[in-house]
Amino acid sequence: MRSNVGQTLSSVNPSITVERRSHPYVPGTPIPARAVIPEGNYTLSGAVSGTAKVSITHNADHSAIATVAVTYDNHSDERDVIFNGTERVTQTRPALTEWQLTTRLRTSGMIGPRRCVRFQSS
Repeated sequence: MRSNVGQTLSSVNPSITVERRSHPYVPGTPIPARAVIPEGNYTLSGAVSGTAKVSITHNADHSAIATVAVTYDNHSDERDVIFNGTERVTQTRPALTEWQLTTRLRTSGMIGPRRCVRFQSS
């Protein structure tokens, strides 16, 4: 068995590009401001059909996202796989980073050859 200890992903597989996503911590350095997606309503078109209407709301001081709600209307990014319904995630206790997810989705379409899949949650 070959050991990859001490090697970067790029040296193990040269086709992988590694980007640094973090910065070294220096004691006493203030925490940088976190980027927050602007509050508002967005409409995303499916690659194949339909739309996903996204609503983002912030917490009281606009420092973080409090709720993301999505309504799918015949949304499809893949041929023969369609989403309809809603889902919503809401931060319930910010200090504990608790979130509540509510979904009412209906998915239908072909997944793999000759298999029709129907999924519904509520």
